[in-house]
Amino acid sequence: MLTRFLMVLVVLVFPSSFGFAQGNGHGAYFRIAWLANDPSNTYDNATFAGILDVANKSHSVVDSFFAGFDLNTQLAQCQQAVASGSYDALIIAADDPTGIIPCVDMARAAGILVAAADLVIGADQTTVQPQVPGEVAASFIPASKFGDAMMATLPQMCAGLDPCNLLYVAGLESFPIDQFGLAAIQQVAASNPSVRLVYHSEAFYDTTIARQVVNDALDSHPEINVVIASGDQMALGAEQAAQDHGVVLRITGAGAGASALAAVRAGRWFATFNALPRSEGQIVTKLLVHALRSRPTDPVGINPVEATGLPVLWTQATLAQYPNFVGEWPGP
Repeated sequence: MLTRFLMVLVVLVFPSSFGFAQGNGHGAYFRIAWLANDPSNTYDNATFAGILDVANKSHSVVDSFFAGFDLNTQLAQCQQAVASGSYDALIIAADDPTGIIPCVDMARAAGILVAAADLVIGADQTTVQPQVPGEVAASFIPASKFGDAMMATLPQMCAGLDPCNLLYVAGLESFPIDQFGLAAIQQVAASNPSVRLVYHSEAFYDTTIARQVVNDALDSHPEINVVIASGDQMALGAEQAAQDHGVVLRITGAGAGASALAAVRAGRWFATFNALPRSEGQIVTKLLVHALRSRPTDPVGINPVEATGLPVLWTQATLAQYPNFVGEWPGP
């Protein structure tokens, strides 16, 4: 139902993007490079599935490149894709919001269009609107929204805990979402003496690494009673570490995977930050195909959560308002 809503939304805004006639692409309508990170990451795979939903309908071809969360690798792959002359467009999940810009500039000079999925391209982390010349489309949740959600939910997470001893598990602390998340927690802690940020570390969106990180943190800081992770994969690792130690933690993840939603509904986790990765892939590819067919066109960005009007954070209370909601990826 959610996917159908988003398809209707984009059709209304960009009706011509659905007239998929044959074109002059490389044996297909268009050829697109998808610059991502980890082929085993089920969240990234949901975004890719959304990209393919639209690419297949337009008779386009998508090739994947995986950088392993390394900017230098992603830059090299991006520049290789541009230099090859094989692609009409790039969809980038940027490892670094400004570090990837040289390749966007290179693509623009070559007449190759660029779109941002999942992560921003550019210095402004508060907007989904394209901000770099050559970027024509974007679909993601601005990183600042995660910080806003943490500011809003921390009083609820810490209710009845005095002190509320927090562990923050980042995907990568250089990622904007984690910079906003940490800043929000530090701001709340600075104004509320009962809230303490005891420790923070990173776990690269990996459950096994997160389990070890949280186990080590609990060994050193057994007073930890709350864990916030910027990915459901790492929230699951935190839950496993709590079981290892025989303690109960209040856990918040991010990504709204199906397994995370089940954990929230069951009361095992406090919350998960909402994300719609498949919808992001669908939206950004529809916008990109429209731009390819209708050049020149004004750049457009769409935040899928805002577009649907769904809650920013899934708690038991918000899930009760949307009892039929299912996640767009299986979760960890």
